[in-house]
Amino acid sequence: MYPDDFNFSGYLKARVLTGDIDFSALVDALSERGYITEVDFPEGAGLCSSHMEALKQQEFDELFEFFYPRRINDIRLRCIATNEGGACPTGAYAYALINSRRLTDQEGLQILERENYLSEFSEHDLQWAREELLECLGASVQRLSDRDVQHELQRRQAQVLLIEGRLKALGVLPLSEEEHAWQALDAQFPNARSRDVVELEGVRYQRVFRPAQKDAEDKVTKWDKSWRRLGQASDA
Repeated sequence: MYPDDFNFSGYLKARVLTGDIDFSALVDALSERGYITEVDFPEGAGLCSSHMEALKQQEFDELFEFFYPRRINDIRLRCIATNEGGACPTGAYAYALINSRRLTDQEGLQILERENYLSEFSEHDLQWAREELLECLGASVQRLSDRDVQHELQRRQAQVLLIEGRLKALGVLPLSEEEHAWQALDAQFPNARSRDVVELEGVRYQRVFRPAQKDAEDKVTKWDKSWRRLGQASDA
């Protein structure tokens, strides 16, 4: 019944005919929100990356005309893919099938990047990383002057901050009032140097750089950037 593994022509028709794919669910998703991905799709409307790439507009149009003979077809298919946002060492790509009359390629790629990040970390991962940091700190409390212990604690703390940053960037975790201000400062003063003082909405801030990572020779290889609130500009 299905086309062979190397020729997907007619694949969608075959799966719709056998009831394996709910064509109406596929149409609703592409019409309303404008996309499906390999992991985010309505029940009964899943397609793998190979099938997304091979699906022809003509085949979709013929099915649409059969099921919706009096309805205007405003779905124009595009298959997009990206490996941005993922931590997979092989650089594997995530795929989406979008309706180009509902979403732009850039909007579709942003959805895939968000999906990649969410598949990389979750709130459970953050909780686990925090617990590991606390356990390591508790087990090492008598050896905090040991350089190896310091490096291990720094590594675990960096992992916590990385996961927090990813989840906050996605909106999974809320930003604090201070972080909202920092976000606005980063956008408005992207080239601020260490100890530079700037003003935002009547408040003065100073750019702060702190060592985030050091090599075996104790040289800083990575810096964390933040802001220090100095007070109202009128107090200066």
